[in-house]
Amino acid sequence: MVYRADIQGLRGVSVLAVMVFHLAAGLPGGFVGVDVFFVISGFLMTGIIAEEFIARGTFSFGEFYSRRIRRIFPALLVMILLTTGLGYFLLLPGDYKELAQSGLYASLSLGNVFFLFSTGYFDSPAVSKALIHTWSLGVEEQFYLVWPLIMLALLSVAKASRASMLWLLLGIVGAGFLVSVYGVLTNPKAAFYLLHARLWELAAGGLLVFVPRPRSRWLNEQLPAAGLALILWSVFFLSPEWLFPGWNALPAVVGAALIVNPASASSSVARVLSFQPLPFVGKISYSLYLWHWPLIVFWRQYRSGAALTIVDAAILAGASVLIAFASWKWVEQPFRKPLPVKATLPVGLAAAAAVAALTFGVAEKNGFPERIDPRLAALSSLDTMWDWNCPHAPGRLNIDCAVGADWKTAAGMGVIWGDSHAEHLLPLFDLAGRKTGISIALFGDCPPIFYDGGLRRYIPESPEYDSSCAERARYIDVLKSSPEIEFVILAARWSAYLSVTYRNEGDARSVPRGLELLKEGLEDFVAEMAPLGRRIILLGEMPQMGFDPIPCVILESIRLWRDQSERGRCRAMTAAIPRKSFLERQSATNEVLRSVAASHPGVLAFFPTDKMCESDCITSIAGEFLFRDSNHLRRNLSVDAVEKFITLLGLPDLLRGLGGHA
Repeated sequence: MVYRADIQGLRGVSVLAVMVFHLAAGLPGGFVGVDVFFVISGFLMTGIIAEEFIARGTFSFGEFYSRRIRRIFPALLVMILLTTGLGYFLLLPGDYKELAQSGLYASLSLGNVFFLFSTGYFDSPAVSKALIHTWSLGVEEQFYLVWPLIMLALLSVAKASRASMLWLLLGIVGAGFLVSVYGVLTNPKAAFYLLHARLWELAAGGLLVFVPRPRSRWLNEQLPAAGLALILWSVFFLSPEWLFPGWNALPAVVGAALIVNPASASSSVARVLSFQPLPFVGKISYSLYLWHWPLIVFWRQYRSGAALTIVDAAILAGASVLIAFASWKWVEQPFRKPLPVKATLPVGLAAAAAVAALTFGVAEKNGFPERIDPRLAALSSLDTMWDWNCPHAPGRLNIDCAVGADWKTAAGMGVIWGDSHAEHLLPLFDLAGRKTGISIALFGDCPPIFYDGGLRRYIPESPEYDSSCAERARYIDVLKSSPEIEFVILAARWSAYLSVTYRNEGDARSVPRGLELLKEGLEDFVAEMAPLGRRIILLGEMPQMGFDPIPCVILESIRLWRDQSERGRCRAMTAAIPRKSFLERQSATNEVLRSVAASHPGVLAFFPTDKMCESDCITSIAGEFLFRDSNHLRRNLSVDAVEKFITLLGLPDLLRGLGGHA
């Protein structure tokens, strides 16, 4: 296809928007640069396929994939190799293992699939995943696999008629857009990461190959100007909190299409985009996209999670451009020269397989835990800090987990019902239960106030979240059929639900309304339990860090590359949780729990923070740090630490007052 400097400049604008967004230097919607790339890729790939088929009447899959391998694999595989090498010196074993796993999938063109299943509530945050940006390459590479087949089928049906192709591709774009809109409402994570909800963006670029050129010079000037305005609106005003792609991707995709459209090639916008340095940045945009994000992640690791300053952002941006240029000149360019298909395909696939094998080896070695001080082994990964085996499974109740005394011989029995903030208490209740002869079964995943017919939660990034509440009716039946169960402890991250709780579709959601609904939901549950005669304990939340503390906690003992000047900041941030912070986050929900308990003689409100936060809230006990992440306790504390912790909190005394020892 004919080279267009304006498209190269648009690439430059897109990658700069993405980089500035990732540097947290403004541009809240800079992530749409990826969507602009999709439109450009769809236009170029469709043009290549159509030109060859129309000119020759045939299409060489071998030549097409050979060009794609030469374009994508060299820079990608080199980046994965070097990132994996740097990770050895910078990442904790758990993070390093995940880096290697993501490198394995990315080298096999499946990065988007990996991150679909490894990004979530209990996973490390995206800012610590050095290869998460390869999800978009996975989408493109999968597009390259299916699009030639689709295009050849359409060209055959349309008999290469431009008008027929236009209508057929319009149908694909329209249907794909509806799939995307539906996807963000039903499974937004899959819609974000997978090709089925992104295909319309790439197909929109392909559509432009067959769009007739307007004869109006005025129109050819105004349409790309409108396109640039749509992209800029998206870059400056979209929020990463909004559902995406779907409707929110439409302005950027339409905007990119209006600029990429061949009729716009001589417009004023095209001339602006052709001014240096935009085409130069566009020229190195692939390598710049590949390298800027790992540099940001590793810089944050080196600085123990410190927020990027303006100086940091400037250094990282400059380093990214320099490395991208080097990658473009010495990695990308040598492989741009045509090579025999018979050589390119096997060599390219063998190189990808070699990188996959290397990263697989790192993952199999669990990230080489011997690299770190043995004292830090218990903090080496999120999985390690959550690792804890439930000791009992009361089969008669068809419940997976019970802690404390053996259910069959316990002096008293109860349940703890809630979300992950019930689960992180299990090791504590296990020891307290064994000390007091009390057994406690887990009713997990969802507090009982959320159910179909009661309160609901809507979390935009996880609209299916309430599906975890489906077991409520079964749990109620267990309570009705098990008179030996004497008490029910409700434990949840109450404060996190206030702004997302509602009762009926269309209801306004706010923190004040959430507090009202929390009280209503708890009152309803107490009333539901009243005929069963169970004691109810409303458990207040543990204090919360509000940020990932582990990079700071490990700083003084770690052998990896770290900026030791961060020690003072880290000590100040992790030594204690300021009482003011705890009160701002949890005092309102604690008041709701107290109010409900005060209104019902069979209900008790219990607050761990009464003992943990007499001044500032403690973060360590018996020399062990208590927290796994921003809001969960570790579950792999030593027995000594757990014993001291439950004594401080008064959990054995709480259970003695509830069970068979009452």
